[in-house]
Parts: sequence; C-alpha cells; structure tokens
Amino acid sequence: MLGKKVKSTLSSPSHRNRKRDTTLISVLVFSLDLQRDENEALRAALERTLAAKQDDLRLYQQIMDETKRVFLQGLRQHRNDASA
Repeated sequence: MLGKKVKSTLSSPSHRNRKRDTTLISVLVFSLDLQRDENEALRAALERTLAAKQDDLRLYQQIMDETKRVFLQGLRQHRNDASA
C-alpha cells in the first residue's frame, strides 16, 4: 500500500509541475550566469577599447601640436627670409 502511495505521489501532476519548475529554474539560473559572464567580458573589452581610443587621441593631439609648431616655425623662417 505504501509503495502505491509513493508511486502515485511521484507521478501526480503537482509533483511533475514542481520537478518541471525546478528544472526550469536551474536552466534559467545557468543561462543568467552565462549572460553575466558574457556581460563582464564585453564590459572589460569595451573598457580596453576606450582606453586604447583615448591613447590614440592623445597621440593624435601630440602629432597635431608638433605639426602646428613645425609649420609655424617654417612660416616664420620663410617670412624672415623673404624680408631679408
């Protein structure tokens, strides 16, 4: 008699629903963990990309400043040569 009761409890709709819900929750938790890991990896990649872009912009600014300095120096030299 006890065996029949256990068997009928295990195969009851509410037991199957609980088992399905537990499985679904496990799958969702696993999926959420994967998405969190991916999000952290993407965030780190974005931060590295932004840092590299800032370095590039600093270098570009230095090049522009140096180009401007050399141009103005050449222009002054040209004016001095033309007036002499």
